[in-house]
Amino acid sequence: MKKYLFLIIVFIMVLSGCSDDTTKEAKVEPKKEVKVDDVEKHEDKPKGKDDKKKVDATPITIREDKGDYSVDIEGDITFKENTLYVTGTTNLLPGSKLYFYIDSMSGTIIGGTDTTLVKEDGSFQLESKLPDGYDDPIIYTKIVFNSAASNEEITQHYKEDGDPLEGPFVRLYEENDDIGKEIVVITDVEIKEGTVAKIQPPNWKKPDDYGATTVWIEAEIEEDDEFVYVTGRSNLLEGAFVSGRLQMEGYITSGFQDSKNVNPDGTFNLTITNPNKKIKNLKGYDLKLSFSPTDGNNFIYISKTYGENGEKLLGNLVNEDNGEKSVEYILNVKY
Repeated sequence: MKKYLFLIIVFIMVLSGCSDDTTKEAKVEPKKEVKVDDVEKHEDKPKGKDDKKKVDATPITIREDKGDYSVDIEGDITFKENTLYVTGTTNLLPGSKLYFYIDSMSGTIIGGTDTTLVKEDGSFQLESKLPDGYDDPIIYTKIVFNSAASNEEITQHYKEDGDPLEGPFVRLYEENDDIGKEIVVITDVEIKEGTVAKIQPPNWKKPDDYGATTVWIEAEIEEDDEFVYVTGRSNLLEGAFVSGRLQMEGYITSGFQDSKNVNPDGTFNLTITNPNKKIKNLKGYDLKLSFSPTDGNNFIYISKTYGENGEKLLGNLVNEDNGEKSVEYILNVKY
């Protein structure tokens, strides 16, 4: 009996040993080849670091002349798909508000205005879509900065009337019988797909007798099939209002006219419909340019300089009618 009991115990021990070896072999896994890339992917990182994206941080370049009163503006105006795109840079303070206006050669365009604020690096962008069917060869564009239209910080720096402003882009404006300064950038853009017009500072050249009461006016004319282009010069003060009209002998006509306030050096440009479009076999015409201090489109100081009724006007171009004096210049064009 003892012998059988011993054999049973030995048999149980052998079975237990086999069972333990089988379990140990089941837990052993083959070695896995680990690559360096896998280690980098699975290594522990500080919490949150792997959630951040890489940012291409390009430093903002700040202009050294930022905020100078002598204002500089550079850039391009591109005509593409019936839209004008302005890309430029300026030393006006960041946050300065710019307006963009467009006007046609043959009439007034309603709408088409855009506004933007100068960015921290001095850059700005503007755009305006032309009306469908616009067929004039040129579009007139104007970028305007008026310090009173910007925020309080900008207005304090440049003053509400813009008096500290300097440089070739400075123009006078009138509001409530007060004269102020603003920045005006005028660029004519050819209406041709892909045209790029450079923003250029005007080169004003005041005549030696600029502002004298002995007034002179001169003009030259160029034509194409659509328009008569008048390039005028004078010694009139900026803000004087000059009108141009075409007169044809033997015809009573209207609409052949244009008018402008003269530039800071007395120059002006007028665009008038070519009368040959409507009058056949035209032999010529007269261009009559006139300036009257009584015209309400003059800046307020014009009448103080030349007299409320033009009584201070002198020179061989002066014409007097019913006690009022005006200046008239006539250029005869013959075909």
